[in-house]
Parts: sequence; C-alpha cells; structure tokens
Amino acid sequence: MFNIFATQTVRFLPRFYPDILWHKPAQEKELYITIDDGPTTQCTGKLAEILEKFGAKATFFLIGQNVVAEPGLVRELKSAGHTLGQHSHSHPNAWQLPKEQMMAEMNKATQILEEVVDEPVRWMRPPYGRFTPAMRKWCIENEQKLVMWDLLPADYMATVSEKDISRHICQFVRPGSIVVLHDNPKVFHKTPEALYSVLATLSAVGWQFRAL
Repeated sequence: MFNIFATQTVRFLPRFYPDILWHKPAQEKELYITIDDGPTTQCTGKLAEILEKFGAKATFFLIGQNVVAEPGLVRELKSAGHTLGQHSHSHPNAWQLPKEQMMAEMNKATQILEEVVDEPVRWMRPPYGRFTPAMRKWCIENEQKLVMWDLLPADYMATVSEKDISRHICQFVRPGSIVVLHDNPKVFHKTPEALYSVLATLSAVGWQFRAL
C-alpha cells in the first residue's frame, strides 16, 4: 500500500520542482530504469547480466565509498553502455546533515566517480530521495541534473516481495516513467528477480528500456 501511495503522490510534485527530473517526456513505450546504492559484489553483476539479456540500458546512481571499493564494477557498467550518476559519498540523510557537509559529500562522490570513468558526472540522486534547496542549487551550479522518479516499487522495504515489485511496476508504468530500484545486500534476494520479471513482461508488449 505504501508504494502505491508514494507513486501516486509523487506524480503531483514536478509542478513545484521544475528543475528536478521526475519523468521523461515520451510518446513511445519507454521506461527509464534507475538503480541506487551500488556498486556491490552481491548485486551489481547480477543486475547487469539481466539488463544485458534483454538489451536494456539503465542508470546507476553510485555511492562514492562503494566506487572506491569496486572500481572494476564501475568500469564494467560504463563499458556496457549504462549511464552513471552520483548518489553522495556515504549516503547520509541531507535533512539531518549540515549544508556544508552535504555539499562535501556530493563533491567527493563526483570527484571519485570522475576519476574512475574519466568523464564528467551529469546526474545526481539524493540519498533517500531527500533533497534540499542547497542541494538543488549545487546541482545547477555543477551541471548535474537532480533526478527523482515517478515510479516507486519500494524494493528496499522488508515487507515488499519480488512479486510485489514487478506487479507494481507493470501496473503503474507509463511512457517516460523513471523507476527506482536498489543495488545493495538488503535486496539482492529479490530485486534482480523482480527486474527479470519486469523486463520479460514489458518487452513482450513492446516496451524499451533506456538510460538517462
């Protein structure tokens, strides 16, 4: 029930935050898959294999300290044609952190990721989806698009199952939807399988899967 409420509610927000990307304008059946929190040894490779099987591209929002730990996985994602963005350095709650510390988090994550992939970072997702006015200003000044979503299957919740995730996405997807999934030890037992189910179901009826 929470994920349904969250998905429906968030679709009213773009009018209040036009500088933030919530949904991609699209006439065709195009779904933008975004995956937060990686890279991880438990989940990233499995997610990438599933995406490759269906010829799908995604956007991975990576945590800086995980990039430091697994730079090889980051380069593999880039080589596979996926888009990479930053998700802060240590995944703090921006609503509880002094502004200066949050800016330092984003600067550090950006620097680390750019050193690994040797190209500018152009996409940013706030940890927990909790953005602030300072964060929005930072993104504009640093030419990074702050990306949210319009489709939240809540795979991070312990009470949400693999079937719940795939059912929610297939029920509420619309052309240009941005869906958020996760890449961490808490979801490795369900999110890859849910992703496979979604790609199989939607590709059979003509959906394409794009990176930002």
